[in-house]
Amino acid sequence: MTREEWVADGERRFGPDKKKWRFVCPVCKRVTSVQEWLDAGAPAEAAYSCVGRHRDDVDCDYAGGGFIKLNPVVVDCEGFQTTLFDFADPEESDDLRGAMEVDRACS
Repeated sequence: MTREEWVADGERRFGPDKKKWRFVCPVCKRVTSVQEWLDAGAPAEAAYSCVGRHRDDVDCDYAGGGFIKLNPVVVDCEGFQTTLFDFADPEESDDLRGAMEVDRACS
């Protein structure tokens, strides 16, 4: 998808304030807002690497640029492509998705 399509999708889901946009880590399934990456001092890693790389209370250190690339969304940024996390469902809370995945796996 193009950058413009990706931005339009984010705005449709969460509104124009990108700090409120939320994404799902493909490894731990944690839902994280862009504001949380900003608060962790890692704005360049928003939607690319898990916020757990910068927070002691999140047990995940997935890096989008690592050897195993799991980021599912490909965005064409005017001549180069980047991979990003999926958008979260707007209704999900930060930790709810990961908890739901664990519950389903253990059922």
